Amino acid sequence: MKYRLCVAAALFALSALPAAAAEPLVLSADRTQLLSVSTPPGAIVIGDPFIADVTVQGQQIFVHGRAYGETDMIILDTEGNQIANFEVMVKERENDATVSVYKAGKRYSSSCMPDCQSIVRVGDDPSHMSAIANTFNQKQNLGQGRSTPTTVAPPPPADGAAPQ
Repeated sequence: MKYRLCVAAALFALSALPAAAAEPLVLSADRTQLLSVSTPPGAIVIGDPFIADVTVQGQQIFVHGRAYGETDMIILDTEGNQIANFEVMVKERENDATVSVYKAGKRYSSSCMPDCQSIVRVGDDPSHMSAIANTFNQKQNLGQGRSTPTTVAPPPPADGAAPQ
């Protein structure tokens, strides 16, 4: 009975302590921020990995903004003790050279530095994003020595007759 009272008193005392406040971490979509921690992390937990993601290299943590929104990130050491707690907010970049065009309720983005080129941004029209992504993939394949399949029409016959 005495043991149960001690446990209950300890739990009551712990519940009265304020929870460690999460530090704010604000970053832009499609950007990375570097964090350094005092000991190598054993685990990193992100509430919503669609909003933010991490890459770990030793005691450095690269936090990547994936999409607009808010989530949390908890960093634990190899013993399972909390090293840090962050409230992550991913927002749209400010003061950049991006131009958004709205047409019939759809958004199309371009980066203008100084010439405008189409880019892919979260929130753009899906068909526009797909077309731009396909173009980037074709360019990457060509750069790596892989050609992309193309359809080539056969040449017309030399005598001018229609092909059979």
